[in-house]
Amino acid sequence: MESDGQPLQFDLSEDEDVSLNVSQKRNVRRIRSISSSDFDDLDDNDTDISVHSYAQDIIKMHTEVLISGLSAFLIDHTLTDVVISVQEETFNCHKIILATFSTFFKSMFTSGMIESDQNATVGLPNIEPNIMRKIIQFMYVGEGFDSEFADEMLLTADYLQIESIKTVCLKQIKHKLNCNNIFKYWRLSEENVAYKDLRRACKNLVAKNFRLLWSKHGFVQLSCNQIVALLQEENLNVSDENIVCDAVDRWIIHDIAKRKRHLASIFENVRLPLASEVNLLKFKTEFPYSKDSKLDEFLKEAKCFHEKYDRQSLLVGQSKRTSYRLRVRQEHVIIVLAGGEDDSNERSRAMWSFWSSLMKWKRLSDLPKEVHSENSGPAICSYGLSNILYSGGYENDCFYRYDGKHDKWIELPHLNHDRAGHSMIVIKNCVYVFGGMAYDHSPSAEFLARKSFKTIDVYNMTDQSTGQDAEKSMFENHKTTDHFDEKLDRNDDTSSIKSENESDNDDHDDCGSSDGDMGGGNWTRYGKLLHPTVDGQVVVDDEKIYIFGGVTVDNEEYDTNTCVQCYDTYLKTCYIFKHNDLGIQLTESKVFGCDNNVFILSKNLNSFSIISYFKKTGSVSRNEEKIQFVDQSFTKFPPEGFLKSGNRYYFLGGMDRRISNRVASYNLNTKQTSIFEDDAFLPSSLTDFSCLTLVLEKDIYWRNRNE
Repeated sequence: MESDGQPLQFDLSEDEDVSLNVSQKRNVRRIRSISSSDFDDLDDNDTDISVHSYAQDIIKMHTEVLISGLSAFLIDHTLTDVVISVQEETFNCHKIILATFSTFFKSMFTSGMIESDQNATVGLPNIEPNIMRKIIQFMYVGEGFDSEFADEMLLTADYLQIESIKTVCLKQIKHKLNCNNIFKYWRLSEENVAYKDLRRACKNLVAKNFRLLWSKHGFVQLSCNQIVALLQEENLNVSDENIVCDAVDRWIIHDIAKRKRHLASIFENVRLPLASEVNLLKFKTEFPYSKDSKLDEFLKEAKCFHEKYDRQSLLVGQSKRTSYRLRVRQEHVIIVLAGGEDDSNERSRAMWSFWSSLMKWKRLSDLPKEVHSENSGPAICSYGLSNILYSGGYENDCFYRYDGKHDKWIELPHLNHDRAGHSMIVIKNCVYVFGGMAYDHSPSAEFLARKSFKTIDVYNMTDQSTGQDAEKSMFENHKTTDHFDEKLDRNDDTSSIKSENESDNDDHDDCGSSDGDMGGGNWTRYGKLLHPTVDGQVVVDDEKIYIFGGVTVDNEEYDTNTCVQCYDTYLKTCYIFKHNDLGIQLTESKVFGCDNNVFILSKNLNSFSIISYFKKTGSVSRNEEKIQFVDQSFTKFPPEGFLKSGNRYYFLGGMDRRISNRVASYNLNTKQTSIFEDDAFLPSSLTDFSCLTLVLEKDIYWRNRNE
C-alpha cells in the first residue's frame, strides 16, 4: 500500500503514537486479526491505534508460529537434512537452524566438506548426549536451558561457537557465584579470554571476601596471574597488610619449587613497608635466595620505611607500596591544627581531620586548655605514623604530643625557654627545635625587645610511650666508620662550612641556658645554626635538616629567598646552599615532604608551579607541575596549607579579599585540578594555621561522630 506515491512507513518508537486514517485502520485490523480473534471487535469508528502495540503483537504471533512449527519439525523429523551423532545417540536436525546459531556448523555446512552433503552425519564424540539435547532444544524452541548444567553447556557452546548460549550460561554462573564455588569458576574463566566478565566477577568476589577465602584450599590452587590480580586490588578486604603477607606466604610455600620464580612479580604488589617487621623477617628467612630476585630490593625498601619511624606519616602515600588499601582499618588523613585566625581575628584550639574516602571533616581533640587560644607562633610536626608534636609560641615554652591512637594530648617536659616562630623536626626519635625568637624581659633590654635564636635544642623521645622501640634512639652509639669517611664535597655555590664549635658567639644565641644545660629537664643544647631564622619551613633528608625561607633578624647577608640552610645532625655541622637556579621566592613559597620527595609550591602570576627539590645535590628538578586554578581564592596568594597524599596534592585555605575555607586538589595522574564541594570545605575560614598528614584508625571518625 502506498500513500502519495511513497511506500507507507510506520515509526515504531516506543514514545510516539501515529494516527491512521480509516482505510489504513481497516488494513491494520486485517493484519491483527491473523494473530488473535480478540481484535475482531475493532470498530471502524476508532481513530487511534498504537503502531507499537500492533507491531509487538505481530512479532509475538510470528515467534509463536515459528517456535510451534520448529518444535513439531524437531519431534517429527520433518524435512531434516543432517544427523548429529553424539556418542551412542543421534539427533535429526536442520542445517539452517544449526547454522543460524552456531558459527561452527555454519562453517562446516558452507565449506564444501562432506558434512555439507544432504543427510550427512556429523560426529561429535566428545560431547555428552544430555548436553547436546539441551543445546538443540534451546536452538529450536528457546527451552531446555538448566542452570544446573551451565558449566557443561558453556564449554560445549564455546566449542560449537554458539554465542547466545555462552552469554546465557555466563550470566547464570555469575548469579550463582558464592564462596564455595568461586575458585572453581575463576579457574574456568581463565580457560577462555572471552570470559572476561566472569573473570572480573570472580576476582571481585574473592577480593571482597579475602579475609575468609585466603585460608581455603582453593586459594593455593590459583595461578600466579590470579594472585597478582588480587594483590593489585585497592578494594582488597583486609584489615591490614599483614593478612596479605600471610596469604602470599601460604600460596608460595604450597609449591615453593615452582613458585619461587614468581617472587618478584608477587612481592612487587605486596605493600611490605606497611607490614610488620615480623613478616619482613619471616620472608627474609624463608626465601634466602631472594637476592636472585627483586624481593631483596622490596625488603630493603620496607626496612628503610621502618627505620625512618620518625617521618613515616610523610613517607606514606609517596609510592604504591606505601599507600594504604581502601578497606584497611587505617587511613592517611589530612590534619588542620588550629591556632589559625578566622574572619573575626579570633584564634582557636580546634584540630580537624579530613578523610578523603568519605570527603568529610572530623573534629579531633582540641589543644590542651593550658595552650591558650591566643597562642601564636608555635612549632608543629608529625612524629611516627599517628603522633603530632606541638611546642612553644609567644611567651610559651609548652611541649605536647598528640596520641592519634587514643585521640588525646599528652604533656611533655617544657622547652628550655620561650620560643615562637621556631622550627621543629624529629630524626631518629629525637626532637630538634631551632631558630625562632622571644621577647627579652631582662632589665637591660629595651621594652619587649625581640631576640632571635641560633641554638638547637634536642629532646629524646625514647622514653615516651609511642609504640617505638627504644633502640631506635639517636643517642645510642650508632656511628660507624662509614660516616666519618663521608666526604663533604660542596658545589661552588655553597658557603664555607662552620661547625657549631667554630661559630662566633652571638648576642642572640643564649637565653639563660648554655651548651650542655638540660634546661627544662630533658632538653639538651645540641648545636647552632649559622643564621637565626624565624618562621622557616623545614624538611629532613636522612639526618640532615633543611630550612627554607623564613625571616632573618638584623642579618642582611643571608638572603632567605635564595639560600637554604642545612644542619647535619650527625656531624653537628651547618652550611648553606646558595640557589641561583631556583628562580622563585622561597619566603613566599610552601614546602612539603621529606628525603627524596620534597616539593616546593611557588606562585607564578595566576598559576602555581610544584618543583621537586633534590637536597643532596642542592639542585631542582626541571620537571615542574604547572597548576592553574579556576577559583579566585588560590590565584592571588599561595594557599595556606600545601601537602601531598597519595597521587594528589592538596591546597587548603587562602585569601583573596577575605579569608577562604576552600580546599582544592591536583591529581598527578589526570593532571587536573578540582575544587571540593561545599561540604568538604574547611570547617571554618582560617589563616595562619598548620597542616600535616597522619595515619589514623577509621574508628576515630565514627567515634562520637555527632560531635
